[in-house]
Amino acid sequence: MPRTAIAILAILLTLSLAAPSASAQQYDTTMAWPLCGRIDEAPPAGWVETDGCPAERWGNAGFTDEPIASPYGPRPLASEAGRYDFHRGIDIATDSMTPVFAIADGVVRIAGSHSGYSDPLVQLRHFRPGEIACGTVGCYHSNYMHLTQAVVVVDASVSKGDLIGYTGASASGFEHLHFEIRDAPGFDPFSNWQRDCVHPVGVLPYSSAADANITFETVDTSNPANPQVRLKVLADRIDIVRVQYAQRHWIQRRALMVRDERLERAVHSQRFKHNSVGEFWRRRHIRMSVQLRARDRL
Repeated sequence: MPRTAIAILAILLTLSLAAPSASAQQYDTTMAWPLCGRIDEAPPAGWVETDGCPAERWGNAGFTDEPIASPYGPRPLASEAGRYDFHRGIDIATDSMTPVFAIADGVVRIAGSHSGYSDPLVQLRHFRPGEIACGTVGCYHSNYMHLTQAVVVVDASVSKGDLIGYTGASASGFEHLHFEIRDAPGFDPFSNWQRDCVHPVGVLPYSSAADANITFETVDTSNPANPQVRLKVLADRIDIVRVQYAQRHWIQRRALMVRDERLERAVHSQRFKHNSVGEFWRRRHIRMSVQLRARDRL
């Protein structure tokens, strides 16, 4: 019986979407977006910004602040020669002096300039549903940054949809609102550090039916022990947190009572269940979302 060695490269891709943590991370389920679905661009008849964000836009995924100029997560900085950093919020491009609204009921902790931030901002503290204090479950905070003006004061209570300020520009001159959600853990219930940032789209009302298009640009298996893979991910959605990539490589020597042509045909087409190769893979319980050919006979 001939002995045949097959090298197989298996690639597993996992696409993770933004979602609140399951560990007691609870939020108002009918939040408003900070620009109220860009209401100032097409305001309802008779509406003025001091009226606040209308209740029909709360918790409504049809009123988002898209397009988003820069989403949450790793990104290259055009202002710093493409240096990558981790963006802890979302950037919503808009003209200066665009009205900004509270996403949920809360208490003002910062309004205007603050030594911990480079530009004026408003920071609101929000309690969990049904809570009146941070207690042992922790609070969450919303940051509205690069403001031209805040129209609230520290320690004031605000209601969802209230006008709290007006957008401005960052030091680079880019006119936008930088928006963050900082979620305090139960063991540090008042925390509002950068470490506490979560994806805002996992908290704000959002829905998308768009798929992510993942393309294998190159797959180099010239060295079976160290295959090289290059991916491109294109997606018209803003709730992607990460794309995880893992590769597994096996070389299995096995006596097979099949001709080489049949083996090649079976491996290439992945119709394993009709031949002995399939029995081998079923016993190994291999599960993968993407499987590519990378075989050599030794």
